[in-house]
Amino acid sequence: MIGNRRASPLLRVWPQFGRALASPTCVANLASAYVVSGSKSEAAKLLSDLKKRSNPGYSHASEIAVIYAALGDKDEAMTWLEKGYEERFNPGVLLRPGFDPLRSDPRFQNLVRRIGLNP
Repeated sequence: MIGNRRASPLLRVWPQFGRALASPTCVANLASAYVVSGSKSEAAKLLSDLKKRSNPGYSHASEIAVIYAALGDKDEAMTWLEKGYEERFNPGVLLRPGFDPLRSDPRFQNLVRRIGLNP
């Protein structure tokens, strides 16, 4: 349970498994857990690692956007979501709870409308 800071056991064992082996979604979720637990510097490291793993064919844009949203950087989160949109990402990613902080943002609402996920 990330909201109640129960993520700490996971955060302690993470270095044993290595960041390079984790899926981008796992990395994004872990970075969000770091933010909630007060370790923004660890989240920033994961963000940097994930950005380095990106390539022109697939940028992991939605995962990067989730991390920026967790860090409270709505502008960067929206920049990366727009990049994902241009890359034709799976629109279902916008339903993730990690994007809840963006739901009231007009740019997010516009993206949801363009994709066709209007409520």
